[in-house]
Amino acid sequence: MEGEGRVQRATVAQVDPDWKPLLDTARTYEVDTVLVAAGLSPCDELYAQALSFGIHAVKAGDADEIAEASSALFGGRIAALALAREMGLEVPADDYWIAKRMCSNRSRAIE
Repeated sequence: MEGEGRVQRATVAQVDPDWKPLLDTARTYEVDTVLVAAGLSPCDELYAQALSFGIHAVKAGDADEIAEASSALFGGRIAALALAREMGLEVPADDYWIAKRMCSNRSRAIE
């Protein structure tokens, strides 16, 4: 993370099997907040604070539910689609998402 007196940029990269960053995959983003979560409790404090101030917010990933990483990625895609629709954008859901959701529902029914 970078910044003077506050966070202004964050750089992320893929890692190799030894958890060393792969510099050719690094991407830097302009940010004003970084939220890091670990454990089995939702990290939705910023979401709750936004709502308490009357700010429209959505949550995804571990802020929404504790699950494995692909579930968090899928939840983020769903949240982004919902936000786009709230903004009046007609963004079709990818057929892969629907197939993944149907597969997920069958898995729960079998359990």
